[in-house]
Amino acid sequence: MSDRRLLVSMALVAGCLVARDTLERTMWLQMLVQIPLLISAGVIASGVIASRTTSSELLWRRWNRHGMSGLVLAAGGVAFWMIPRWLDAAVEHPGVDVAKALSLWAVGVVGALSWRAAGAIVQLFVLGNMAWMTATVGLLLLDAPTRLCVTYGTSDQRLAGYGLLVVTLAVVVKALLRASVALPLTVPLAVGPDAPLSAHLDTL
Repeated sequence: MSDRRLLVSMALVAGCLVARDTLERTMWLQMLVQIPLLISAGVIASGVIASRTTSSELLWRRWNRHGMSGLVLAAGGVAFWMIPRWLDAAVEHPGVDVAKALSLWAVGVVGALSWRAAGAIVQLFVLGNMAWMTATVGLLLLDAPTRLCVTYGTSDQRLAGYGLLVVTLAVVVKALLRASVALPLTVPLAVGPDAPLSAHLDTL
């Protein structure tokens, strides 16, 4: 089963590289389809990596307490490949595109492993920052008076902006669902209804 998941992960990365001309034809395809597919490939592979690695061999766990460092690193990797200059570079230079594919695959691996290690508060913090990031980029693409990418036109840019706002809405819904699951299950069992807010937060 694990070998099959690894093959699926590798096939996704290879497919994104083979179909790069199609997936990078428009800005919204590159930002909202290709990039998520590459990250998903890493997420799929993360389960295989976790099952084949013992806790004593994960030397980075001391550095990645509660998944914070890994999630921040993963968010930075995603943000980097949303910069217009690097979207253009990935289209123009196949070598940059390969680097993008490998780094986003690594983002998926590190992000998934770190997400499992994180508690509810850290997860909600990351989801909130993701929503802020996608909303900011989406509004920037919509409000820019000129095109930000040499490769893509203004109409394509606006379409990508609207798509990122939809992603923002999905992240907000995910955060609300995560909070609704965490709070009712943990608060009544650990603290009373009259306990201070800090006591409730400590149970998450």
